[in-house]
Amino acid sequence: MSAAAEPSEKEAALELKTKWLIPSWAITTLSVIVALGLWEYFGRDVDPLFGTYPSAILLAFFDMLESDVLPAAI
Repeated sequence: MSAAAEPSEKEAALELKTKWLIPSWAITTLSVIVALGLWEYFGRDVDPLFGTYPSAILLAFFDMLESDVLPAAI
């Protein structure tokens, strides 16, 4: 009885694998993009002392590089 059930389980697993052909790196990349997008959108309503949004962090990073504050701190 288990021999008859075993091929159907393998077939189901194979069908599930071939049904979703999205590579794991694409799912990871999409997840990071969605998380950054949500952080950017909702982060603008948060008090800057608590946290800020990614584009403001990136701008501050480049400002600190230009003013030599960041290299001096490193």
